[in-house]
Amino acid sequence: MTAEDVSRGSSKEVVHARARNISRKGLCFLSRTPIRLHTKLEIRVGDNPQAALGTVVHCSTALSGYLVGVSFG
Repeated sequence: MTAEDVSRGSSKEVVHARARNISRKGLCFLSRTPIRLHTKLEIRVGDNPQAALGTVVHCSTALSGYLVGVSFG
């Protein structure tokens, strides 16, 4: 999956990540870099051209990077 920062004034950085779990309300993914709370992300999974818009609600350290929680809507 990819997560692109679409927050106002962002550098439009794209993070390639591995989704840990996903639901209708949000998802959690593993990232190599931390992502600030309240960051707006455009999420794409696989080759699907459609994207979901979400907001980072938590970011915590994990053994191999950071667990990032995103809320949709």
